[in-house]
Amino acid sequence: MVPLELMHQADTWPVRSAAVGPAAVGTSLWRFKGQLSVTVVVKACFALVPDGVMALVAPEPLYVRARYESGGVTFGPIAPRETVPLLPRAEVVVVGHAHAPAEPTRELTARLCLWRDEQAVLDKAIHVRGNRARDGELEPFDRMPLVFERALGGIGAADNPLGVGLGGAGEPPNLVSVTAPDSAVGCFAPIPALFPVRQALLGTSSREAIAQTVADIPEDLDWSYFHSAPPDQRLDALRGDEWLELEGMTAGSATLRTRLAQARAVVQILGERAEGVPRSVPLVADLVHIDTDQQRCAVVWRGSFPVASEAVLAPLLVAGAVELPGQPVRWPASAEEVPLGALQAPAQVGASSESTADVGQTKIYVPGGAPKVGVDSTNEMTTAQIRAAVARQLLPFEKRPPSPDRTSSSAPAQAIPGAPWTKNVAKPVPQPRDICDATIDMRAADLPMSILVATAGAGQASRTDEGGTAGAAAEQAAAEEKAAAEGAAAQERAAAEQAGAEAEARRQAEAERFAAEQKEARLAAERQRAARIAERRKAAKELRANLYSQRKKRGKQD
Repeated sequence: MVPLELMHQADTWPVRSAAVGPAAVGTSLWRFKGQLSVTVVVKACFALVPDGVMALVAPEPLYVRARYESGGVTFGPIAPRETVPLLPRAEVVVVGHAHAPAEPTRELTARLCLWRDEQAVLDKAIHVRGNRARDGELEPFDRMPLVFERALGGIGAADNPLGVGLGGAGEPPNLVSVTAPDSAVGCFAPIPALFPVRQALLGTSSREAIAQTVADIPEDLDWSYFHSAPPDQRLDALRGDEWLELEGMTAGSATLRTRLAQARAVVQILGERAEGVPRSVPLVADLVHIDTDQQRCAVVWRGSFPVASEAVLAPLLVAGAVELPGQPVRWPASAEEVPLGALQAPAQVGASSESTADVGQTKIYVPGGAPKVGVDSTNEMTTAQIRAAVARQLLPFEKRPPSPDRTSSSAPAQAIPGAPWTKNVAKPVPQPRDICDATIDMRAADLPMSILVATAGAGQASRTDEGGTAGAAAEQAAAEEKAAAEGAAAQERAAAEQAGAEAEARRQAEAERFAAEQKEARLAAERQRAARIAERRKAAKELRANLYSQRKKRGKQD
C-alpha cells in the first residue's frame, strides 16, 4: 500500500502508449465503487510568443509525481502531478520569478489573467515586496521567486506551513494577496500534496491508499484533492484559444500577452479491442502549467473509459496526438505500424516524428508528412521564416508600438486597441428623450424596426414644430433625468461603502479569531512542553533514587 501521491510507480503504463508527433501520452488505471477505468493523458508543450499564438515545441515527459527543483531553494513543487485519474475543474498554475521592469524596485504587482473573448475568466494579482530592512524600509530587488516560502503562512497554518508572517515570528511575507492581504496565501504555484489543506480532503479511509498498478479510489475521497492549483486559479472549463496575460513575471517586459494555440488532443485505441472498449476517447484540457523562467507552457488533456477487467488491456495500444488548426493528424492504420520509437514509458518520452528548427534555445515544431518506418522525415525552416510565420498570426487587436522601459511597476500599461483586456468602450451617443420614448412605445406593439425608426423620426419632427415649449420641456426632462442618475449613483456608492465596511468587519473578526486560535495553539504547545519537562524531571528523580538505593545495598553487602 502506498500513498495517493505515489499511485503509479511501474516502469510501464497500465496500457501501452505511443505518441504520434510531438506529445507525451500515458495512462492510469483506477477503480471506484467496483468499476475499473482507464484514464488517458496527453501533454503538449508550447513556447510563449509575445503578442502572438504559442508555438508548439518538443514535449516533456508526463509527471507521475509532482516534480521538485533539483538542488533548488524551494520545498514546493515546480510542476504538479499530471497523471491523476480526474480533475473536477480546469486549473492554471504558474512557477517562476517576479521581475522588476527595468531597474531594481521595492514593490511591484504580479498578475495572472486568462481572457476568453472579452471576459476575464481568471484574474489574480499578488503584491511582491522586497525584504524589510532594519530601518523598516523595503529593500530593492531585481527578481523574487514566486514560491510558498515567500508567502503568508507559518508552522501550523493549514494553507501554507512553509510560509512566513504568522505566529508572531519571522519576516513579513514578500508575496501578499491583493484581495485578502492578512489571511490569503499569495502564490500562483502548485500546492504540495502534503499540505494540511489538501490532506484534509482525503477522508478517513483514504490515507491508507492504493496498489502500485491499480488506484483503488476510496468512496469518501473528495476529488478536489487532485487539484494542485489554488482555488482562485480553477475554472469550469478551458476552450483552448484563451489569451494569457502575465504582468510582472517576465524578464525584459512588464507584461507578456500570448494566446493558447487552439490545439486539441486526440486519441485512437489500436489493437484487438474487447467489447465495450471504445475506438477513441474524448479528451478535455484541464491543466495549464506555465513556467515564466523558461517561457514555456504545458497543456494537459484527460479522458477516461471503463473496462471489464485488466485482461482486456494487454492487446491495446493508446495512440495520442495534438492537432493544430489546419494540421490534421495522420494515424497509423494499426498497432503494428506504430514505430517503436513512438512508444512511451512513465520515466521517458520516446522519439517523436516531428521536425524542429532552432530559434535561439527553443525547438519549434514544424509539421511535416506522416513518417514512414526507416525514413527520416524532416521539414526545415529558417529562423527568419519562423519569425515571419509568427508575425502573420491573426490577433484580436493591433500590436502595441514599442514603448520605453518603465521605471516603476505602478505605471499604467499601454493600452492595445481592441484587446479583450482594454477597456476602450465607446461612449453612448445621447438621444433626444422623445425618440427614446417613441422607441419604447413602438416596441410594445412588436412593429418592425424600419417602421419603428420612421415613426420615431416623424414624432420628433412634429414636436420640433411646436416651438420653444417643447424645447423647455425637453431641457427640464433632461435635468430631471440627470438628477435621478446622480441620486442612483449616490445610492450605489453608499451601498458599496457599506459592503466594504461589512467586508472589513468580517476580515477583522476572522483575523482576531485566527490570532486567538494561534495563541491557544501556542499555549497548548507550552503546556505540553511543560508537562514533558515535568515528566522528565520526575523520571530523572526516580532514576537517581533507584541508583542511590542500589549503591547503599552494594555498600552494605561489601
